[in-house]
Amino acid sequence: MKTWNLTLGDPLCLTLASDARLTPVHYTDDIIWQLTLGNGVPPALSIETTAGLRVRTLRIFPRFCRDQSFLNDPLEFSTPPHIRRIHPGYISLTCSPFSGIDLTFEYWVAASNILAGRVTIYNSSILHETPSIELCALLTPLSEGNNFEASTYGANPILSASFAGQTPVLYLTGTPQISSSPFPGLRHDFDLYPGQQKQFTWALSILPDLEDSIQLARLTTARLWDAEISRIEMVNVSQQLSIETGNPDWDAALALTQINARRLLMPANAHLPHPSFVLARQPEHGFSARGDGSDHHHLWNGQTALDTWYLSGLLLPAAPELARGLIENFIHVAQENGFIDWKPGLAGQRSRYLAQPLLATTAWQIHQADPRPSWLEKIYPTLLRFIHHWFEEHDLDQNGFPEWDHPVQTGLEQAPLYDRWSPTGQGVEIWALECPSLGAMLFQECRCLSEMAHILHREQDLLWLKKSMHNLQQAIEQTWDEAKATYRYQDRDTHTAPAGEELLEFQGAGSFSIKRKFELPRRLQLLLFSNTTATQMVIVRIHGTTPHGKIIEEITPTQFSWLQGLGRVTTRNVFTTINKLEILQFQPQDKGLLRSVDYTQEDISLLLPLWAGIPTPERAQLLIQQTLIPRYLQPFGLANLPAPSGNCAQPLWNALIGEGLLNYGLRDLAAELCSRLIEASLPALRQTFTFRSPLCSAEEAMLSAEPNTLNALPPLGLFLKTLGLQQISADCVILQNFSPFLRPITVQYQGTKVTFRHNSSEVIFPGREPVTLSAPGLHKVTR
Repeated sequence: MKTWNLTLGDPLCLTLASDARLTPVHYTDDIIWQLTLGNGVPPALSIETTAGLRVRTLRIFPRFCRDQSFLNDPLEFSTPPHIRRIHPGYISLTCSPFSGIDLTFEYWVAASNILAGRVTIYNSSILHETPSIELCALLTPLSEGNNFEASTYGANPILSASFAGQTPVLYLTGTPQISSSPFPGLRHDFDLYPGQQKQFTWALSILPDLEDSIQLARLTTARLWDAEISRIEMVNVSQQLSIETGNPDWDAALALTQINARRLLMPANAHLPHPSFVLARQPEHGFSARGDGSDHHHLWNGQTALDTWYLSGLLLPAAPELARGLIENFIHVAQENGFIDWKPGLAGQRSRYLAQPLLATTAWQIHQADPRPSWLEKIYPTLLRFIHHWFEEHDLDQNGFPEWDHPVQTGLEQAPLYDRWSPTGQGVEIWALECPSLGAMLFQECRCLSEMAHILHREQDLLWLKKSMHNLQQAIEQTWDEAKATYRYQDRDTHTAPAGEELLEFQGAGSFSIKRKFELPRRLQLLLFSNTTATQMVIVRIHGTTPHGKIIEEITPTQFSWLQGLGRVTTRNVFTTINKLEILQFQPQDKGLLRSVDYTQEDISLLLPLWAGIPTPERAQLLIQQTLIPRYLQPFGLANLPAPSGNCAQPLWNALIGEGLLNYGLRDLAAELCSRLIEASLPALRQTFTFRSPLCSAEEAMLSAEPNTLNALPPLGLFLKTLGLQQISADCVILQNFSPFLRPITVQYQGTKVTFRHNSSEVIFPGREPVTLSAPGLHKVTR
């Protein structure tokens, strides 16, 4: 495993949590830690947590003493901390607080409620040295609780504290003394001759009972550290790629991406029988006040198919068994009619919305990285029922182009056409829209199921799958706007995408005459602006005609969506004429606006047909050259919205569109996109030791974004596909020759080493001679 040399100013991500592949993780009480290199009061080399927002802070940090000189601030060290090894639950670093006194600190989260450490001190000077190390602990409670205090348990001094019914205990091996410093701590005094080395271990356990915490801490310090570290290294070597790009910052970012992805994993339970994941794992997360996890927020309450697709791209090709388990969790919650929940959770959470049609797509991606026909045989019937359910139960007009039920299903809730949470969003009901993004996902899902059907000899399914693909492709191509070179949202009933217009401004309750006729039927939207934030019990009647005749559409209070005094509602009908608007129970000072829906608003999801390979090469070229590059591509990647509105990007959506570029042979453009995304992740890694999403044009805005979410991680899967790596194992490599990146890039896994260059590639299997590939195209190399 690679030994790093990362310090302040380098890309770093210093979050630590129990690694679900190796150590116990408690979904309802998971304590997550952050290592800092000089922050806090006092400034120190500190590992800290909020224990899921149950304390303001809980910190463990060392103080050093030599010749009556005390030191704790890493900025004053003779040699500052350098990170040497990093895994999801383990970090080691070296430093020298004083010249000639070299230290190695190791931190290991041995379980959700256990933090352990090992300290090695070495005298590299030519003098006899007598330094001291104090390990200090501080707890600042939120309400009830007490800071750490020193006491004696038998012959051993300990530090103990309390918060929220928990009793943390810090225990050190050897013969520590209670320190007399301003901070609660335990001290080790050392007598070191030149070249001499000594070592001690420590553990902080957090359980409700003091005796239990002490015993757990003592047992943890007695564990065989070298054996534990060897196990950690072995598992991570077997499930992580080593990537060398010639740029140390990129190497660190890509390694940290893999580490963070594996840190998100959570163990299986009765609700999800295979390891699942959360969307972020930070010190403020992990605690369930109810004790069953049902109160966890949106980052912890389940796995979606879209997130699973993205995480699989970060796990593959090194950990296909983990990726397969994520798909099997969805298979486990599938109903007989084909319904699969959008976001099944580890506490049994269910959203009651239908999952995104990305499960067969992800399963096919896994199969390409690690072919297992028997696994496809196992999951295929459920995935086929699932796609049938989409067409049979979620296509209200039965035209072969289904509709979303809720904005959360899209993975892009902030799209302005249907965004309900921003005052500037239109907030149109998404069931009234036919979305190219959904059509593209369904098309790709049918294509991947067709590939599986060929392998499994299910020819009887191919006719329906091919017909569905044909209908979807035609329907999506009908949304193309030639003048603007983009796909469009369109109305579910009229299959048109007109611009919107304001029809009536009014104030207070009453009856308002409109007398408006439309050339094409229009769906309407009503906006109410109230001086109070309370939900208004307004009743509305719209008099007019539809393509089916005269109608009075009544809108009841429950149909409105209210947010901070703004109420929105979309009509169920499309109107050819409007005669009158009646509004009841509306306050005299409040105002309203009736308008037709504007379908011309754009977002990155309108580029998704590229990912599915739907447009012809000529149309794809128009979309890329006239829309994607000039209107979406920014220094930080592809923005969520076109210029001038687009000022932030999500790596997940960039990964989707980037794969679309590869579909059309644009590896150079895909490489440029990868480069921008990786570079955009570096400022936050250097300044906050975290990945941040969304990536923004304003650095201060990016640094205030949510840290270390799944969607903040650079798209490793896209990077590898762009590089040309399709499959790598100890005995087989499949690659596309001629890397589009300028520098040589080397990928190592299970002893196999592949070097990609601009004009050739080289494959080295363990114990074998190098194989050099100089011809273009796809190559399969076996041992």
